[in-house]
Amino acid sequence: MALTCPPERLTSGRLRAMVAQVLDDPSFAHAAARVRTEMLGTPTPAGSSRSWNGW
Repeated sequence: MALTCPPERLTSGRLRAMVAQVLDDPSFAHAAARVRTEMLGTPTPAGSSRSWNGW
């Protein structure tokens, strides 16, 4: 989930409105929580190297 704006159309007012939308719309927080849960379930680089026996 993301908001985008072409650089040539970005103004301080538009940026302020986009930040307010992200902070006010609970769907952004829900999406961030889903990504966090998914990332917590993936192995860390240290954990994945321990399981690799190619050294």
